[in-house]
Amino acid sequence: MGTRVQTAAEIREHLAEQLDWRFAARDDTRVAQALHQGEAVDAVHTLDEAGLLDGFLAFLQATQVLEHWQTVTIAAVHRVFLPVIYFILLYGTRVLFGIESTNALPSLLFSNVAVMTLIGFNASRYA
Repeated sequence: MGTRVQTAAEIREHLAEQLDWRFAARDDTRVAQALHQGEAVDAVHTLDEAGLLDGFLAFLQATQVLEHWQTVTIAAVHRVFLPVIYFILLYGTRVLFGIESTNALPSLLFSNVAVMTLIGFNASRYA
């Protein structure tokens, strides 16, 4: 019997349940009508998970936890391909998003350009 594969929709559902969030829906027509009628825009919000991570990283910076994590090294590692902080942030993001398996990271996290950029990665995925 194989293991069940977690989906991106399940990740969003987990975030909504854990944080008591309601996800926004896009309605360009309604926004355009409101702007045309002169309604003021008080904020612009993205419709992805990067917004959650942005606040989490701001919290880590404000409490100086991120600064401390950036000093973490692994004594047994002699050649550093990526700083340890990337692995710490990937693991923290995986836990925060409720991703059950490290094997699911390529499909559920690595393809999310906004989140990966926020963590500090700068490579683009081309289709």
